[in-house]
Parts: sequence; structure tokens; C-alpha cells
Amino acid sequence: GSISGGSGSGAFQNMIIFPSAKLAFCGIPKVGITQWIQFLRFIIGANDYPSWPHAKMEVNFFRFDKLDPTVQKRIWDDESWTFAAFLRDPAERALSAFLDKFETMGTNLKKTYGIDER
Repeated sequence: GSISGGSGSGAFQNMIIFPSAKLAFCGIPKVGITQWIQFLRFIIGANDYPSWPHAKMEVNFFRFDKLDPTVQKRIWDDESWTFAAFLRDPAERALSAFLDKFETMGTNLKKTYGIDER
């Protein structure tokens, strides 16, 4: 069977492969995944690589969970492949979310959550 389930969800839904570099990158939402997909699209020569990349069809060719199960297993078992991820400090992420949702969105959100500005 497939390592990822091939369903487009689960543990491998954000794993992107860079075949020429033998790099499998596990993208984590809110930790730069959009920029990594844009970089991948730049590498393959997409003229519109700076645009929002998540709905671009060619990205599916580089998603680990979309590969044939035999290819997934071959990559997974091949020691010459590098698997990588970037992590973000949880405290910094919480602060970023707070600042994004409460500080930059104005008083409507503050009123919704009952935050007194005094």
C-alpha cells in the first residue's frame, strides 16, 4: 500500500519533493510553505511563480501524497534522499496570531471576543 494513503490529506499532504535535489520537504502551514512552493515553481521555470501557488496544477506533480505508492516507497527507502522541515517557535507563533487577529483587524474582533480596550 501507499505510505501516504494517496488521499491528499494526512501526515504527508504538505510534503513536497524536489527530485533534482533528492529533497523531500515537509511544509508546515504558517511556517513558510507558500514561499517553498513558490520557490519550487521558480525552479521548474513557471513564469508566474510569485503568484498564489496552492491551486496551480503543476504543484501536484511534486506532492508526495499524489505519487504512485511504489514511487513513494522508493523515495522513502532511499537513503540518498533528504527529508527536511522548518519549525516555528510555538510562543512566537501564538504572539503572531494574536497580533494578526487582535491588533491589526481593529476593534470589531475585540468586541466580538469581549476584550475591553481600556
